[in-house]
Amino acid sequence: MPSFRVLFSENDELAGHAAVDHRQVSMGGKLYQIFGLADVCVREISQHAGVGSQIMAYIRNLAKEHEIDFLMAFSEDREFYHRFGFEVFTGFSKWLVLLNNHSLGLVNRKIEGSLLIAPLKKGLKANMGDLDLMGTVF
Repeated sequence: MPSFRVLFSENDELAGHAAVDHRQVSMGGKLYQIFGLADVCVREISQHAGVGSQIMAYIRNLAKEHEIDFLMAFSEDREFYHRFGFEVFTGFSKWLVLLNNHSLGLVNRKIEGSLLIAPLKKGLKANMGDLDLMGTVF
């Protein structure tokens, strides 16, 4: 379950939403607070009308207000996320793998362009060393 969901409505109907997982991760041996984004969705009729941008702006502002270091998302839609300051992570990452309610163990492998990271504080970069998600993928 996500830490929280952001809902966006138009005319009293759900137009889009995003799941946000607030957690701590380790990158390059240092601990950081992140918002891990999942299920960023906009209903078809509302796509290309700014709904996704409004959801992302809200999440970004909330993250800055609460001194979050990075936004992270696993996605192949780089064009959408690049507009919001996300960069491709190119290092090794470690996470816990679950299957059918059982832990299978830790995976440590090079991420091939599907993890996108947006630094939110001065001096931070998307690639600052190996990343340990310290749990499951969000």
